[in-house]
Amino acid sequence: MTSISSIKQISRSKKQEGEITLLLEYNRLSTTEKNCYNQMLAAMNRYQTVFKFRAVDSKTVSKVFRAVLDDNPQVFWFTGAARLEQIERNGIVEETTLSATLCNNILPSSISIYSTRLQNVVDYIVSAARRRLSTFDKVLFVHDYIVDNTDYVMNVPFCYDAYGCLVNRRAVCSGYAKAFQLIMKSLGFNCSYVPGGDRNDNSIHSNHAWNCIQIDGEYYFIDTTWDDPKVDGVSRDYDNKSHNYFCITTSELLMTHSISREAHVPVCRGIKYNYYIRNRFYLPTYNFADAANIAERQLRNGNKFSIKFSSPAETNRAYTDLIDRQKVYSIRGMGNRISCSKSKSGLILTVNKR
Repeated sequence: MTSISSIKQISRSKKQEGEITLLLEYNRLSTTEKNCYNQMLAAMNRYQTVFKFRAVDSKTVSKVFRAVLDDNPQVFWFTGAARLEQIERNGIVEETTLSATLCNNILPSSISIYSTRLQNVVDYIVSAARRRLSTFDKVLFVHDYIVDNTDYVMNVPFCYDAYGCLVNRRAVCSGYAKAFQLIMKSLGFNCSYVPGGDRNDNSIHSNHAWNCIQIDGEYYFIDTTWDDPKVDGVSRDYDNKSHNYFCITTSELLMTHSISREAHVPVCRGIKYNYYIRNRFYLPTYNFADAANIAERQLRNGNKFSIKFSSPAETNRAYTDLIDRQKVYSIRGMGNRISCSKSKSGLILTVNKR
């Protein structure tokens, strides 16, 4: 006698994504799971929403579903929730069916239209990035495109996905991160989505997401959300400043973030492509002459300067000398009214002309 032995719901929270790894989740699967993965992804590419597997249990199908979504940010039309139905005969699994839930009430017949819209934007960004001469400039272009063209907005359609970030230009952190992952993978980079939280007084107080990327054999973290200074077109008050989170190490990340235990990411030790180091805006130890030189180079093309230091103690030394002792006003191009801030990590001092 054939019977339905179990029907259950599985859910993948949009704010706390499932397992993510820098290397594809596909590579962590068994042969059976990889076969299911390939079958499911092929069906998703045909915009199917129901997936049937012979002689595969529901636990395996659930695991594969999460892996496919984690590896493929271009598949943005599922919420991550699904209904699993497992059919057994005499204690042996005969068939498992997964019915995936579509997000934002999107109709199956409309998925291809939405997908084409996203692909057109991705193609445009990829083409523009490829015209940049250096690897650094390619990665920086994608980072800046997302920051410049996206507002952090909650509770709007597709805000958790690449589509919301790149097409609607309104997203939350997961949308920013999936968009960056999608574009960088399209450019041939090894890039993953990283779930976790932001850190306050050594405790996690909200869910968050960002990226890990491999560049020239080294690993870096990039957080486009925290480098975006606007929400709904209004500048934020907290420390989301330009390129503070562009290609940072694990040790620096952990000063402000907390990586989810479910995340599978390597230790990031690369410094070559860090924005401040690459542009020579970094000082291991503070001294006025070098700080003034860095400031003057930035002030030639803008109304602010930022300097990164090796420790919060060095940043505090700079603050005391430049701000408290007012030596900042002797820097060429500075003007006579300023505002200043220190980054959340305490490593970066930013001074704005007013």
